[in-house]
Amino acid sequence: MNSTLFISIIIPVYNSESFLMKMLDSVLVQTFTNFEIILIDDGSVDKSPQICDDYAIKDKRIKVVHTVNKGVSSARNVGIEIAQGDYLIFFDSDDWVDNTVLEEYVNAITKYDADIVFQGIVMEFFNKSVSFDIKEKVYFKDDICNAVMYLTAMNTFGWMCNKIYRKNIIMLHKIRFQEDLSIQEDCLFTLNYLAYANTLSTLPYASYHYRNHNESLANKRNSYHTLKRKSELIYSEMKRLFGGNSNFPEIIYINSVLRSFVRMYEKPIKLSFQNRVYEYKCFTNFVRQTDFSDVKFKHKLKFLCLKHLPSILFEPLIYSIFNIRRVLKKIRK
Repeated sequence: MNSTLFISIIIPVYNSESFLMKMLDSVLVQTFTNFEIILIDDGSVDKSPQICDDYAIKDKRIKVVHTVNKGVSSARNVGIEIAQGDYLIFFDSDDWVDNTVLEEYVNAITKYDADIVFQGIVMEFFNKSVSFDIKEKVYFKDDICNAVMYLTAMNTFGWMCNKIYRKNIIMLHKIRFQEDLSIQEDCLFTLNYLAYANTLSTLPYASYHYRNHNESLANKRNSYHTLKRKSELIYSEMKRLFGGNSNFPEIIYINSVLRSFVRMYEKPIKLSFQNRVYEYKCFTNFVRQTDFSDVKFKHKLKFLCLKHLPSILFEPLIYSIFNIRRVLKKIRK
């Protein structure tokens, strides 16, 4: 293990008083100890600011910055500017990590001289844990697109918290989080970064525990337009990374737009009837103009229904399907 490497752990904090101490305690017992923790208090109104300050007094490796509330992307950007580490890692304040997570990253960096290292992730639900594991491998510049396809298929690409980045690439190419986007800004950041990476390593560990609860960002409701804009930005970055060598960006984009639309019904958001009808019409226009020949059959079937069934039939059908699913889930519980 290379003990000379210095790692900056950037943790945005917003109203996390119930979870923050568990995250900090899990980091402070790491087997690799050459790190700093940068806590960006993003205008919290609970006891989080005091918890941050108390921990900074206890351990000199902890730095605290208090800011007005501007969102997680702004907080991460503040952390990037003051970080002193050779590598940067981004944790969420409501999760926790195994005590070997930093050692695992450092060993891979030392072994492969990696610009970025991925590992799996454990989703922590109320009554169960689900681990998304990946295999150990190293990818070089010409093969990084294959790594993106593999990690996407394994549901481990888009998370911010299961990877580590070389800081000088971020600073040299002025890579920052897009502050006007509140969903999958982490995926965009990583895609932008990979355009300049020469070596990518994947690890057979899942040492990060992502807490899936009602307040987590993964459960936030967004309109179809917000989600579609996110899909377009990701498509643009993927197209830049892949060039004309693969239709993978198009497939991801089409499937992403479909999920964006279906989420309006799967996880209801507050939309007036007029806005819901407007978003439905925008989506059906997208469907009519798109070639779905390379899309998986199950997705293609949904698109065909949208393309050929009038909205008066399709909307009640979607509502019914997801209402039935919600009822069944409650019965199982």
